[in-house]
Amino acid sequence: PTGNNSRIRLDDIESRNFILEEEVKDLRIQLSSKQNELNKTLELTKLENNEKMKKLKGIFNDVNKKLTELRQTVVTKDSEIEELKKTMENLKEKDEKSKSSVDEKSIEKLTTELHSQASTYNAQIEQLESKLRQTTQQNTSLKSEFQQYKARAHSLLEQKNLSINNNIIDIDSVAELNYSQEKIRVLERDLKQSLKRNGQLEKEFGKSQQVLKENVKVIRTLQENYQSLLEENEKLKKSQRETEEQYKSNVNDFNDRFNKSTELIQKSLKQKQEENDQLQSILENRIITTITTTNITTNTTNINSTGKIQSMRNHHVRRESSRSSSPSSPHSRPNSIYNSLSDLLADTEERASTLSDKEQDYALKLQHMAEMLNESEVHVQRLMEQEKILKEEIRKLDRLEKRQDLNIEYLKNVVLKFFETDSTEREHLIPVISTVLQLSPEETLSLKDNSISNFVVDDLNLLLSYQKLSHSYETEEDID
Repeated sequence: PTGNNSRIRLDDIESRNFILEEEVKDLRIQLSSKQNELNKTLELTKLENNEKMKKLKGIFNDVNKKLTELRQTVVTKDSEIEELKKTMENLKEKDEKSKSSVDEKSIEKLTTELHSQASTYNAQIEQLESKLRQTTQQNTSLKSEFQQYKARAHSLLEQKNLSINNNIIDIDSVAELNYSQEKIRVLERDLKQSLKRNGQLEKEFGKSQQVLKENVKVIRTLQENYQSLLEENEKLKKSQRETEEQYKSNVNDFNDRFNKSTELIQKSLKQKQEENDQLQSILENRIITTITTTNITTNTTNINSTGKIQSMRNHHVRRESSRSSSPSSPHSRPNSIYNSLSDLLADTEERASTLSDKEQDYALKLQHMAEMLNESEVHVQRLMEQEKILKEEIRKLDRLEKRQDLNIEYLKNVVLKFFETDSTEREHLIPVISTVLQLSPEETLSLKDNSISNFVVDDLNLLLSYQKLSHSYETEEDID
């Protein structure tokens, strides 16, 4: 009966082992299927993420291209704006030159002066014409009188000849004849003078007419120049208005385009950021789910494996206890069970290692980003330090330039006064010296410190000398 019981137990154990092996096989099949599913899901997620990353990269490249194009358009518009500004300045300069070259007031003054001169010349011409008329009338009257006197003289001479022939002398006729001859001489002189005056007046009249013609020509040329300048000024004003309108329209168009493009870019960036956030959240959720599933599977496999190992150990102990009475059985099944359990543990360790490798990759990427940020911060700090150094050098150069223009006599007097005064009064002269010598704040502070330290040293020297004198006086008293 004991042999039968042991055989029954062995059969039960073998049946249980067979069942357990089948369960282990099923579990391995399930694990392999789950691994395949996980690998497929991971590959799909990788492919999806890669595709989405490619799309995001393409979108970012498009955005960068658009930004570069916008920057180029901004540069071109800035150049156009500068050219328009230059044209505006040139137009303004031309307008100012035209205004400076011909002022309306100066033209009005010239026109008034020319009109006044023309009126004066016209008055002079009228006076000269009236004088000419008077002189011509006088000349005609003198000629008529001269002819009359000639006729009288001729008649008197004939009468005189007749009287001489007849020896009849008339004293009154002789006196009249002499008087008439003298009068003729005076009239001839007056006639010559009037003719000279008439010639001079004619010359002056011709000159005044020439001057009047020249003045009229000058007035016409000035009026033409003034009208041409007014037309040019109007044209320049029109062109200036047109350029201003074009400039304003270009600026408004550019601002509208820039605002629209920035709004579109911001919207696209927001959309892409939202998509990226969604993708990151999906990735995180999938990673968490994969980690949880792997943990659950590992826990279940560990629990099952531990329970099975304990049961196998108990069965193995029982089998060893029953081997003393029963024949030897084959050892292939427990070895296969142990091998399957080690494979399961190895698979779980490999999954954990793959997950840990991904986490390490993410950690390395984060470390690399942190290092890049630290390097950029260090570079920025270096640039800030270089900027400070350059500013200090510029200030030093400015101080040197200002020191070159110093008045040496004034500086000499200030320095002499500084050395001659006491250390208490030197502090009042320090700002004067710093302003004269263009000292830096550090140099002024060092100068103040040196003056104070010198003051302290002087006080210490005085105290030491006083102590020496007091000590010598006390020693002398002790000796006495």
